[in-house]
Amino acid sequence: MLVILQIVLPLSRPVLAAVSIFTFIGSWNNFMWPYLGTTDPDLATLPVGLATVQSSFGVRWAHVMAGALLAAPPLLIVFVFFQRQIVRGVAHTGIAGQ
Repeated sequence: MLVILQIVLPLSRPVLAAVSIFTFIGSWNNFMWPYLGTTDPDLATLPVGLATVQSSFGVRWAHVMAGALLAAPPLLIVFVFFQRQIVRGVAHTGIAGQ
C-alpha cells in the first residue's frame, strides 16, 4: 500500500486529472441521456434546452446563441484552471523516445 501512495499515485496524477476533466466536459455536454430520461422541462440540461428552442416557425437563433453563451463559461473556467493538468496528462500518454 505504501508503494502505491508514494510511487504510483504521484506518477499517475496528471493522467487521472486529465481523465476527470474530460469526464466532466463529456457529462456537461451530454445530450442523449438527459433528453430521454427527463420529461419535466425544469430538469432539462443546457444542451437539451438548446435543442428545444425550435418552434413551428423555425429556429430562434437569438435564443440559441444566448443559451450557448450561458453554457460555455463553466467549461472555459474548468479549462483555464486545469490547463496544465490537461496538457501534462495528454503528454504522458505518448510513447517515450519517439
